Amino acid sequence: MDSTEKQKQEESMEEVVQDLRAQVTSTEEELTALLKKQQQRQEAKTTCQRERDAKAMFEEWEEELYEEIDQQKKVFWDEPKSSVLPDSPLEEVPSGKDFSNFLC
Repeated sequence: MDSTEKQKQEESMEEVVQDLRAQVTSTEEELTALLKKQQQRQEAKTTCQRERDAKAMFEEWEEELYEEIDQQKKVFWDEPKSSVLPDSPLEEVPSGKDFSNFLC
């Protein structure tokens, strides 16, 4: 093998190595982008779960609050009823969870 053939072979190998480096770089960039997307999806999923948990906790608290309000209304209505004559015009206000009349 003479020097020109050897040089051509080395140049050919150098081109293959450069192509492989370019492929590795491209693959690295693709994997980095995929990893970033996966992390973003995981963060979104975690955020969504936190929001659902917070909403469930709020709804549970809200239901407990309404139950407590209903109990207090019952206590306050039963007390005056026991001291009022049976044919008194005192009427109980219907129970409901609409407090919008009390808001500014």
